[in-house]
Amino acid sequence: MSSDICSVFSGNAIVSEAELSEVMQSLKCKGIKAVASSCERGFPMTALSAAYKAGLDMIVVIPYEGQAESWSEELRRRYLDIQLKASQRFMISEEYTAECGLLADHMLLQMCRIVLISGENSRIQTAARRLEKDIIVLNSDVNVRVI
Repeated sequence: MSSDICSVFSGNAIVSEAELSEVMQSLKCKGIKAVASSCERGFPMTALSAAYKAGLDMIVVIPYEGQAESWSEELRRRYLDIQLKASQRFMISEEYTAECGLLADHMLLQMCRIVLISGENSRIQTAARRLEKDIIVLNSDVNVRVI
């Protein structure tokens, strides 16, 4: 399963939707068939949307039920739309716990071949190296679009 999945994690950079579209096309050419993410707002959610537009399957690993309850109506609508279009959905916990986010990250790291990060995220990069995953770190100063 891990040979054709790219998992997405947030970092400290804002990456444009256009850049993500190019990355998704490139991943598709390298044999990636699905993109997995926790569907957090910002980079992870935008990456899933770009993956879907590129014809890749979406896999959603939700840390806890109600993750999007405090988000704006527009973001909740996008979040639900992504879940409906996802080929696979996993729920880590029915309610928020201190470790549900870490468990979601662990699952995402285990299922993938490539880790995609927006900027630096040393915890995820260290874990990905330990698991011998390929790592792509995106940094962008141009075409910045805040989601």
